[in-house]
Amino acid sequence: FPNKYFTKERWSSNTTLAHILSQTSESEPIGTEFIYNGSKYNLVYNALSGIYNLPDNDGVYRNFTQPIEEKILCPLQMSHTLVRYNEQEFGSLKKWIVCPHYWDTKDSTWKSRPIHLKNIQSGPGFGMMSSMNDLVKYSNALDQNTLITKEQYRKITTPFYTESPYGMGWFVTDFEGVKMDWAY
Repeated sequence: FPNKYFTKERWSSNTTLAHILSQTSESEPIGTEFIYNGSKYNLVYNALSGIYNLPDNDGVYRNFTQPIEEKILCPLQMSHTLVRYNEQEFGSLKKWIVCPHYWDTKDSTWKSRPIHLKNIQSGPGFGMMSSMNDLVKYSNALDQNTLITKEQYRKITTPFYTESPYGMGWFVTDFEGVKMDWAY
């Protein structure tokens, strides 16, 4: 699914979406080693754009966020999750946004760094903000197989190769005998 943002020169003809999602697309040979590069998820945008036949009228980010809103956020009533921002739709959420903080070595104090809401966008590899309640809704939908089937979930949370810490978009681990699947 090449387009003006991600041309065919940016990956090998042997690279599959599974290689990108499993973070093995940069290994030699492809698919044999976990090498994390979150920006590679943005290549997945091409597939979404092609599958949904979306026009490029709002740029790369809107074409990614539209299916996320329609297929996940709206059906699960995840009303405190932002994938983009405009004042009319999401102005009421401003009061819930926690600004990042940094340690100021001159004053030896923590200071907040303002978030510029007009600039908030998200793509496959960055930018989504959500409340804990919405994350619980998402987690419950995965547990109850309402977003994807049990088999699809098993497939994305199975290590891509033996000893890999990663499935397809998910870290997968065993902690004290408990299987844990997680993403960030």
